[in-house]
Amino acid sequence: MTQQEHSDLWFNRQFILSPFRLDKLKNWNVTPVGNLWLHSHPNLEVTLAKNNDRTVLMLGFVFDSAHPEKTNGQILAELAEESFDSMLTNSFQYAGRFIILYFSHDEWKLFNDAAGLREVFYAFRGEEVWVASQPNLIENFAELENHADKECHEFYNSQQFLNRKERIGATTSHSLISHLPPNHLLDLKKQTRNRYFPRAPIEPISLGEAVDKAAEYLKGFLKAASLRSGLMVAVTGGWDSRMMVAASMELAGTYYFILKHGHLTEDSLDIRTPRSLFEKLGKKFHIVSYKKELDHEITTLFENNVPLGNQALYPALYHEFYKKHANKLNVTFVSEAARNYFHYQVTPGNITGKTLARLNKFEGFPFVEKQYDDWIRANKKVFEANGYNILDMFYWEEKMGNWLANGRSSMANAIEDFSPFNCKNLMTLFLSVDGKYRDRYNPILHRKIIEKLSKDVLAVPINGSLKYRMIKWLVVLKIYPLYKKIQLALAKN
Repeated sequence: MTQQEHSDLWFNRQFILSPFRLDKLKNWNVTPVGNLWLHSHPNLEVTLAKNNDRTVLMLGFVFDSAHPEKTNGQILAELAEESFDSMLTNSFQYAGRFIILYFSHDEWKLFNDAAGLREVFYAFRGEEVWVASQPNLIENFAELENHADKECHEFYNSQQFLNRKERIGATTSHSLISHLPPNHLLDLKKQTRNRYFPRAPIEPISLGEAVDKAAEYLKGFLKAASLRSGLMVAVTGGWDSRMMVAASMELAGTYYFILKHGHLTEDSLDIRTPRSLFEKLGKKFHIVSYKKELDHEITTLFENNVPLGNQALYPALYHEFYKKHANKLNVTFVSEAARNYFHYQVTPGNITGKTLARLNKFEGFPFVEKQYDDWIRANKKVFEANGYNILDMFYWEEKMGNWLANGRSSMANAIEDFSPFNCKNLMTLFLSVDGKYRDRYNPILHRKIIEKLSKDVLAVPINGSLKYRMIKWLVVLKIYPLYKKIQLALAKN
């Protein structure tokens, strides 16, 4: 394979915003904006809107659940009618995977989707502004010296990091290149990163009202997505995929499937459960076996595109998603932040950087502990003042913004993906519900939403393994939180 043979895959769906035009990016689209140059891969959708002195660009896509028929252009044109601050707030109602750049006479600003799944990396050198979809794109064109300190170097070269490939906070292995976390924006004129969310106190909402609103959001977002593209939904034995099945029941032509990875057999729970479900529903379900080998050249290409991608998934990405379904939209999930993910192990009042490092399984690294200590100091009072649990926000901003976003960037090598949960208003709605209804192992909120959307999809138990059922009953009996806290305390000693 040569670069020419797979030219569409080289930095697929990526971009770089630079202080001058980059002639080496052949066949890329180039848009001058402000005093900068936006270079975008042909497969990355770019939408532009102008209003008086304002130029607004969107990289990627958005959907409007209340008006599924609206296009990217229509949504962006409406947003462009507002000031930047109003535009930012109004964007909270949409789901998608996008970056919005706003240029006016006195403001150059940028933000991305709710979970930061359309990733942004940036570097400022003197008056030069560099922004890109991956840090190595900046490294390829900007002459930046890396002055990472000993602790940063130690972490980013550790076996734990190399195994997990999960960045910490806004950092990268390069001292001058940073990662934009969820709920933050970049001011390109002032060369600063600023938190913009939460903007107001969270308003508690009843379970019933949350169920009704969430169901409408999910149905509307999937309807909107289906009007633009064919949809494919991976279905396992878990809650999120079951909710996507329920929300898409009325959409004809949806491709439901499970990839038969090497560790799965015909008797595995993640195959038995959806297979049984779709037999009862009378719908087609695809158990996909794929070629596990991949040419070295394709592997190298994917690694070059997204340096922290999961190599084990490359054969599926290439042979299945790219070769067979590249024109579809892959429906994925990001609702874990709303399910009390870390609540069993620790209470919010006792959190330190060392605690968060341990929860995230990076204990023993001073670099990680310091980054998390800084994050706590900068944000704890903001979260408390607005009624957000710091553990929920840690999962949202750290796990979703780094681990999950990196996985989505890697997937974009082959296919676009979309999570209907990736909407600020919907995520806030979930977090507005009493925590007892959104437990990790007994998520009553999730079950009620599924019932609201389609009771038929509950015909087969969700997460029916013995271990899961035991944990669920320990949760119901209020024993499991104590067990997890004792386990964490023993791990400290």
